[in-house]
Amino acid sequence: MRSQILFFILLITIYVFYECYPEPKKNIIEFNREKINIHLASKEELVKLKGIGEKKAEKIIDYKNKNSLIKKEDLISIIGKKTFDNISSLIVF
Repeated sequence: MRSQILFFILLITIYVFYECYPEPKKNIIEFNREKINIHLASKEELVKLKGIGEKKAEKIIDYKNKNSLIKKEDLISIIGKKTFDNISSLIVF
């Protein structure tokens, strides 16, 4: 009988801890699974890419306005090789 009471108390304790301590939120930003087209992207969309801040986004937009097309090499010269490598799977030309 005593072991049954202890078991019941253990179950209640586990349940209380489970309810009191919810699963921690993950610090992950979910991106839209669709790739961003560099030629059509707005400044707001560009800023969402890791490593692209306000200034780099403005440089990309300025380049798009002056030149009709952005090639891979052009984008690398604007944002840098490391940043390009980080976002290359998230963009299309």
